[in-house]
Amino acid sequence: MPANVWAALLLTAAPAAAGPPAVVVNEVFYHAPNDLDRVQWVELHNTTDQPVAVGGWTLDKGKVLTVPAGTSIPARGFLVFALDADEFAKAYGDGVKLAGTLGRPLKRGGEKLELRDDRGAVVDVVRYGDDAPWPVSADGYSASLERICPDAPGDSPENWAGTPLPTTPRPAGTPGRANAAYAAAPPPVVSAVTQAATVPPDRPFPVSAKASGEVREVTLLYRVVTPERVGAEASVPMAKGADGAWAASIPEQPAGVLLRYRVRAIGADGTKRLFPAEHDLRPTLSAYVHDPFGPTPLARAVLIRGRADRQPPGDAPRPPRGSSAFVHADPKTGAVELFDYVHAAPRNRRPGDGAILHFHKDKPCRGMTAATLMYEGSDRWLLAEALSYDLYRRAGNAAPLAEFVRLTADGRPAGTYLLLERPNKSFLRRNGVDPGGNLYKVNWWGGGLEGTHERKSGTGPAHDDLKEMIDRLAKTRRKPDEQWKVIQKHVDVDQMATFFAVSDLLSNWDGYFNNHYIYHDTKRDRWQLYPWDHDQTWGDGMDGDRLLVDMPLFYGAEGVNPGGIGPGWWRPGGVFSTPLLANPHFKKVYLEKVRKLLAETFTEKVYHPVVDELVGRLADDAAADAKARGEDPAAARARWTDQAASFKTFVTKRRAWLLARPELKR
Repeated sequence: MPANVWAALLLTAAPAAAGPPAVVVNEVFYHAPNDLDRVQWVELHNTTDQPVAVGGWTLDKGKVLTVPAGTSIPARGFLVFALDADEFAKAYGDGVKLAGTLGRPLKRGGEKLELRDDRGAVVDVVRYGDDAPWPVSADGYSASLERICPDAPGDSPENWAGTPLPTTPRPAGTPGRANAAYAAAPPPVVSAVTQAATVPPDRPFPVSAKASGEVREVTLLYRVVTPERVGAEASVPMAKGADGAWAASIPEQPAGVLLRYRVRAIGADGTKRLFPAEHDLRPTLSAYVHDPFGPTPLARAVLIRGRADRQPPGDAPRPPRGSSAFVHADPKTGAVELFDYVHAAPRNRRPGDGAILHFHKDKPCRGMTAATLMYEGSDRWLLAEALSYDLYRRAGNAAPLAEFVRLTADGRPAGTYLLLERPNKSFLRRNGVDPGGNLYKVNWWGGGLEGTHERKSGTGPAHDDLKEMIDRLAKTRRKPDEQWKVIQKHVDVDQMATFFAVSDLLSNWDGYFNNHYIYHDTKRDRWQLYPWDHDQTWGDGMDGDRLLVDMPLFYGAEGVNPGGIGPGWWRPGGVFSTPLLANPHFKKVYLEKVRKLLAETFTEKVYHPVVDELVGRLADDAAADAKARGEDPAAARARWTDQAASFKTFVTKRRAWLLARPELKR
């Protein structure tokens, strides 16, 4: 952008300044990864060759910061102010001396910060955001926001960049030293770059862009990614047109490859701009080359895994940026969504079991930021997963989203998989729950409370809140009225009663001490439960071909142990089912939930058509795929349709068994 334009913008942003400000807000770290909420900081920079006294200066009229009296910034120096000095030292060590502390947390969603001198005159203005065109890598992905040119406006997103991303999530940035993105003069601004999720094969892909400022040259950079390799980056000079427009084309490519491309503009003074910026979460634009997807019974999915994602991740934290790409084609319209630079770690070491996908929160897939591409080795288990979560949602209990897809992985047809949402903060937010609490995943392995209750999100000492709640329930174990008061105060009674009611309807024998999520909504101080891993439900009791339709109504409660040692499917209760399902007051709420679901939702009228519709689409898709491969469509169809009778029979028999229980009779 020409210098006179920058100057005009600057005068608009800070009318009290006679020229470029001597002191600027130079770096902002507003959202740390890993729930490190107290690691926030702001850096001021003296752009002159003389010390500047800044005592009494403020940010947000003192609400964010009041600089201590007597403070000055050395020539070309920096001052850092942190929200929590101890947390800052843990993150960055003792090498950066803080000049003071912030008066309030910075807003994660973005805000306007005015730097005023001790007379109240506006010196600088910063306005940052947490989504594009602002660098999204600063929104919890480790990066800070760095000002590129101190003399250019602070409220323009083009004058800010994310810092280089670390290999593991941790607070990053350049506190107390020169910015990695520093430029003495504003680089050209690149905008309006052609963006397309898909391009047709065997045709050149035209790319246009606008570059403003004193531009010397503009270049289109691209590389071709296949399941086998990531090609070297190639360059094509862009031709200048009218009104700052530049154009070039990527040569024609075959179907099935991924194009990653970006634009580089170089100013007359040698300053450089890359679009997207090299330290963004997505440092290129991306397009998938393919023939059109038509309407299909199931969604089409394509997974291209980066080399870093082809081995199980072990215990190492995920890098902020992934190396894989995921393509989703809508079954009704064929419309394609492309998700690049995502994580796609194998579920385990068995080939064909699928992958765990992590999408960026500014671009979720079908409303999900974390999902599992799964195949458990059994068609019935996939159906049970999908139908279980459907019942939870119909009952009013939040449950993971689930969608069947026909998957191509790393260039090879993989078959039918379930795309299943993983409970996380995004899941909570999508279901209207405040995500700032503590989320625990319950597993049968690990040993002890801490080992079997893996904390997935939250702050503060791990498990302390869960231990406290368990202790409350235990202390009132022999005083049901007093325990009921504890339950009403600290448990989301309606939600948890619904959870247990649906679990019992489904004969979910494995989901009381295992395979579910516990969430503590700390803002409301209420505990909730969310379902997970429902493959062995809908009558699958690990007892051969026998459908498990007689699982006890109060399975999971204290003292309920069918048959002593019990059949092979028996499991003990969990930290909530054991006391709650034994409490007489909670029992009444729970039984009413079961009655209501048996009368209105878990019925042949509702679920026989649901099963037929889902299995019908799976069978149609399998038959079409078999025909395309020269295989027997009838056999492929039967593979799925044979499952329908089992699920419909379970609904009928489970209902009959439960309705005969005296506890459910009024």
